[in-house]
Formats: sequence, structure tokens, C-alpha cells
Amino acid sequence: MRHLATNQFRHRFERLRGRAANPAPNADRGDRATAARPPAVNRRRLSCFPALALSIAVLVGSAASGFADDSYVVLKAKKVITITGEEISDAMIVISGGKIEAVGKKVDYPSESRVIDVSNLTVMPGMISPHSAIGLPPANRNGNQSHRRVSSDFLPPDDDTYSRLLQAGYTMLGLYPPGGGMPGQKLVQTTSQPQKRAGLKEEGLIRVSFTRPATDKRLLRDTIKQAQAVIDKENEATSKSATSRPAAESRPTSQPTSVPASGPSSQPATTRPATASAPVAPPPRPELEPWLSLLKKKEGFVAQIELARASDIIHLADVLKDADFARHFVVSGWEIGDMHQVVAHDLLGHAKALVAITPTLPNMPLTMNPYNLAQRFINAGATVAIFPLSDTVEEYGNIRERLAMLVRAGLDRKDALKAVTLNAARFLLMDKEYGSIEKDKWADLILLDGDPLDPASKVRRVMIHGEFVFDLDKKDSKQPPRL
Repeated sequence: MRHLATNQFRHRFERLRGRAANPAPNADRGDRATAARPPAVNRRRLSCFPALALSIAVLVGSAASGFADDSYVVLKAKKVITITGEEISDAMIVISGGKIEAVGKKVDYPSESRVIDVSNLTVMPGMISPHSAIGLPPANRNGNQSHRRVSSDFLPPDDDTYSRLLQAGYTMLGLYPPGGGMPGQKLVQTTSQPQKRAGLKEEGLIRVSFTRPATDKRLLRDTIKQAQAVIDKENEATSKSATSRPAAESRPTSQPTSVPASGPSSQPATTRPATASAPVAPPPRPELEPWLSLLKKKEGFVAQIELARASDIIHLADVLKDADFARHFVVSGWEIGDMHQVVAHDLLGHAKALVAITPTLPNMPLTMNPYNLAQRFINAGATVAIFPLSDTVEEYGNIRERLAMLVRAGLDRKDALKAVTLNAARFLLMDKEYGSIEKDKWADLILLDGDPLDPASKVRRVMIHGEFVFDLDKKDSKQPPRL
């Protein structure tokens, strides 16, 4: 209807303009000057349509700019797994500007939208690895180097590696700095064109390795103590400044401090300022600045503490005591078999902590009896995120099969899918914009030809920020190898 109205207005406007440019000769009066001049009635008629001309210009300009042609994309899918709600069959997802506008069985969208029929595919959020080192060179960092960022050392691997990560269904990585102790801050990176795209988050995710208590315990305790000392000095300086200001303001101005007039003096009396300069705290060392943000509870900062065995959490509790700051936990390694003993610890399940683990069924100590550690953490009250066993493309390709193994061992299907999407985004402090199919979140989606927990299903297409970045049907696509 918009295009029809535009054409009608344009034709009428051109008809009126043609009459003004080529008036009919005035045969009755024979006045050539009058015949050559546009009739007054035509000028008046044209002057009656300024709004018409303006409307034509706006509508034509909108049509020329492609309004509503590419601004909305609608996916019609066989099934949509939103993660936060129920799975929807025969659903539609409306995308605008790279973000999700609506999702459901029946949703409204502009008639000029670009509709993509994927009615044979299942759509879910792209998977996220909250703990990865793909593309990072090895480094032997030790001590407190929390101020260093992965973004300065990030060397994206070849495009084939990231193409295989896309086909595995991963759209985001949380890249941690290599080394021991406190080697730096994570980089959150998309898996599409990492050489061209800037990091989604470069600071705030502070890695803390606590797998060697003999050295890590002292390092963490000293770092917290030093950062707290800086904060105490800042508070003291602020307090002194606040108390000195009222004293200076209360000093009477009618009797300024001056040189007595009765005494011999070769110069006139001068007034001395009565205000005292406030003490200034020295700047903190760079490696302490992230910890100052942590202890001050600055938004966007969290310590991600790595544990390898049950005894590590006991040593950590001895260090933290009254220290209060945001923290997540990473539990991985080959010695996690005894972690079932501490899943309900005050720092873990009791605190409803966010814990990232690998998709394994560890054995009970000194036995060959496996148990579901992910389910144990959830039952204790913790929230679980899951990342691959190793930083190899093969393990990323096997993640859905390993999730299915955990589900067969008792893990709820919803918890398994949430562990590699929304909970993983929450681990990276990115859950407000990623991790689920909801309104106003980025359209980072994967499209599968079957159930995501079916090892035989494949990721056919991948969308990041509303644009398709991977298509398995293209000739240059490669199937990631399976174990």
C-alpha cells in the first residue's frame, strides 16, 4: 500500500508540474505574453500541495534507502530452544539490527521483512566456552600480573580453525591468560572473523590459579592484604580532607592572619591563607588496580578461581575469611574425583556459586565408580557452566555428545543445554546480551538438522549478530573430526 500511494502522489505531482511548464495558448485574447507566462491558476494549484510534495519526497527517499527490505529478518524454524522458556515447535524469530525482536508461534513483523524458511531445522543459542586458550601462545607467568590482558597477546589462529569451531556450534570464547598465580584478565572473543572483530570484553575477568596451595595461598593472601591497605589509605585521606574543609570554612574572615601593624615593617601587612592542603594518597601499583575494583565491588569485575581438588577449597576458605568480592570457580583436572565431598561448601553450593566444569564423570576416590559431578553441584545449590575437556577442535566437536552422556547419567536436559549457553555467558558476565533467545539479545544462533543432544545431528548454519557466518552446504566447509 505504501508503494501504491507513493506512485499515485508522484503521478499527480508530475501531471500538475507538466501543466505549469506547457500551458495551453490563450486563443480568445491573443495575448502572447499571457500565453507564454504560466497561468496564475496553475501556480495557485501547485501552491496548494506543499505537504503533498513533502510527502512524496519522504516516501520516495524511504523507498530508495531500502526501508523495511533488509531491516527485519524472520526465521521460520521447526523448533526453537529458547533456553529460558519452553521449546517452541513451528516457531518464528524476528531479528532487527542484529538483535532479537520477538520469538513465538505467532508474532507480528513488517510485511516487507526478509523471511528465511528453515522449517526443517532446530534453532538454539550459540554455545559459549567460558574457559579456553585457543589462539594463545604459551607463557610462563607467575606472581601477581592481574593488570595484564589477553588482548595484548591474542594471536587468532587460521580461519580454518575458527570455521571448525563455528561448525561445532561455538559462537563465543572466554580466553584465559596462560601461566600460574594471577597471570591476567580474560578476553571474551567471538568465533567469527577474530582478526577483524574487537574483543567483546577485555577487562574484569581476573584469573586466579589456586591449584598449588603451597605458593598460591600466600600470593592471594598478600594481594588482598595489599589492596585493602591501599583502600584504607584512600579512605583515610578522604576522611582527613572532609574534616579539614569545615575547619577552614569556619575560620572568621573579619580577622585575617596578618603581620601586626604596630611592629616595624617595611612592607604592608599581607593576609595568609588559612586553608590546609588535603593529603593525597599515592597511586597504587598497576597489578593491584584490578583487585581494588574487586574489593570495591565495581560492576564488571569478578575473580575466577581455579580449583583442582577438594582440599583446595579448604585452603581458599582459610585465605578469604572476611574478604568479600565477586568470584566464580573453575573445577578441572584429573584430581577432581573427591570434589563430591565439598560441593555443598560455604563458598560453593551453600553460596549458590557459579562453577565451570568439564563434561566428565569422575570416579570416586580409590574406586572405579563414576558419578555425575555436574548434577551434584546443582543439587547442592550451585549453578553449572560447562567447557570442553581440552583446547582442541576435536573436543569442541564432541561437546554435544559429552553433554548427552551427562544427561544419560542423570543431568536434566535443560540444565545441560543451559550450561553451554546462558550459564556460560553468565560466567563471562555477558548474559544480559547473550546466551538465550529473548527480546533485545544479540542473535547469535546455531541451526541444527536434529536434536542438539543427538550425536548424529549436525550444525548446518551459524548466525552471529544477525548475520549468517557459516553454512555447511558450502563447498569449502569441513566437518570437524570426531574422536
